[in-house]
Amino acid sequence: MTQTRAKAVNLLQELGQSAVGVREWVVTESLDSRKGDVIVENGLFENQAAFEEFRASEAHLEAGKFMQEIADWLVGDYLEHQK
Repeated sequence: MTQTRAKAVNLLQELGQSAVGVREWVVTESLDSRKGDVIVENGLFENQAAFEEFRASEAHLEAGKFMQEIADWLVGDYLEHQK
């Protein structure tokens, strides 16, 4: 793992640990290295308000700045509906 990729993984892991209202947080690398360096981040928040607070946090903004410098990325946010 390159130093830049390791820094990205660590930064994203710490981001989830410091966020309020996180129910689940997973940061991992893709199993298929043929697709290049792919980091997967998946977070589950207690509610929409917790998610919005996280998105506006300084930690999230700083992590986003770093990722913009190194990543060619796709990001998606979604609501998981309770059954």
